[in-house]
Amino acid sequence: MRKLPYFNPIELMKEFDEFLSAQSHKFEAVLIGSGAMNILGLLESRTVDLDILDPKIPPQILKLALDFRELKLSQGVELQESWINNGPSSLLNHLPKDWSTRVQPLFKGKALTLVTLGRQELFMDKLWGYCDTRTADKTVILNLRPTRKELKTAAEWVKKQEGNPEWPKHVDDCVADIEEALAYEE
Repeated sequence: MRKLPYFNPIELMKEFDEFLSAQSHKFEAVLIGSGAMNILGLLESRTVDLDILDPKIPPQILKLALDFRELKLSQGVELQESWINNGPSSLLNHLPKDWSTRVQPLFKGKALTLVTLGRQELFMDKLWGYCDTRTADKTVILNLRPTRKELKTAAEWVKKQEGNPEWPKHVDDCVADIEEALAYEE
């Protein structure tokens, strides 16, 4: 199995911003995943892709992303073909209707503008991920240092996302694990 190429999302976004600007194109989007968490300083890791939640990436931007990939490959930098993608867009079906009123800025360049989920939606997404075996999401949750109220609100939302009758108990166990790690006082 071939190892996926990892990159620093901040450096790559700056370069892609310059590339888009040189091509006289602009793109504004909501970025989530490890790329966004890295930029927020909540996760110290490289990533294999940039997960665009919204909007659906226009065909022209996807073509430019492939052209940019070819440029990077010619410079000896590996990027997978889908280094920027709408993989997580199904999350839109689960977020509160007014989620977009709480986005927070991530990156503003000449041609590329990225925001990410607001604080509560970040907890919701990361707690759901942690409960669903994405262990790296625990690090993000701990770095966000949620209040008990924020954690409770996120947990109530996460419990509604799965139909398994064991799911609510599992969510409670995950929350207890986070509370213990955060050393909340009783």
